Amino acid sequence: MRYLFAVALVLLPACKTGGSERPMARDNMELRAAPMLPAMRAHLDSTGLGGSLTPASMPQHQVRVRDFVRATKADMQQLGMHSDRAYEALADSVLRGLERLASPGASDVKRLTAEHVDRVRRLASVYERMVATTN
Repeated sequence: MRYLFAVALVLLPACKTGGSERPMARDNMELRAAPMLPAMRAHLDSTGLGGSLTPASMPQHQVRVRDFVRATKADMQQLGMHSDRAYEALADSVLRGLERLASPGASDVKRLTAEHVDRVRRLASVYERMVATTN
């Protein structure tokens, strides 16, 4: 029995992430949005640095941003965090900006893209800070 207990103590830290390097929240709850952050930031970098969104790239961008927003909200709910009005307003503005960009004949696409990219970056940063305070 002591042997099993000793083995469990040795193996427990190795099992903490379930064999992956994905970020974990408190009580071993796996976060959905945290692993998306590097790819989202790389995408925003390519979009924001003159790589304006094209009609052909818009559907993929919409899916990516909506999935990210849903994942951040799911993570915070899973962590038992109360809804934050400022965060909700920022998330809503990200989605509204996404719709403005996707609307046919959107004027000043470069400006709208820059504003949208900035809002998504802020949302990612706020999410990171909020999740970090729960660990």
